[in-house]
Amino acid sequence: MRKHEDAHKYCGNCYFHGVYDFPDRTFCMLRFKRREEPVVPTLGVCESWKPDYQGCHCVREAVKRAKSKRLPQLSRSL
Repeated sequence: MRKHEDAHKYCGNCYFHGVYDFPDRTFCMLRFKRREEPVVPTLGVCESWKPDYQGCHCVREAVKRAKSKRLPQLSRSL
């Protein structure tokens, strides 16, 4: 198992995430299981965050897109 590379907690680097609308939104399997809205912002985060040790470009690409669009600060909590 490799060391977790991402220093920040985001939905896009969580164990429960899946690609939905790359790179802006992800599909959260845990929220789906709980019958909550499963589509969440890639740069959001919740109290159930768990590191995903598989490589994924979701967070990196979402940050690039947010910077290029100069979007206002995204809400991090769900």
